[in-house]
Amino acid sequence: MSNKLKINLEKIDKNLFNSKKTLEEFINIPENLEEIEQQCKQYEPLEYPIKMEKSTDNHGTYWIAEHPDLPGCVTHGDTREAALLNLDDTKKGWIYTAKN
Repeated sequence: MSNKLKINLEKIDKNLFNSKKTLEEFINIPENLEEIEQQCKQYEPLEYPIKMEKSTDNHGTYWIAEHPDLPGCVTHGDTREAALLNLDDTKKGWIYTAKN
């Protein structure tokens, strides 16, 4: 089985790579993390499926965690526990971005 990363290039806005805009001009970053927490709180009780995969490459061994129902909500960690903790933060960021 191949662990080769597959990317759908048709869905990427290639103009972003040529832009002179700063990150702040692309997204509205809140002043504090409490705003993100409040906006995402109503979605915390929802149970999104989690997909976990152990991966080894020239950088070492690590765990990849994702919520398949939230496209692009993927992260990693040195351990399963770290990957799951990072996934929780990633989910909050994904939900905040989707809402705004």
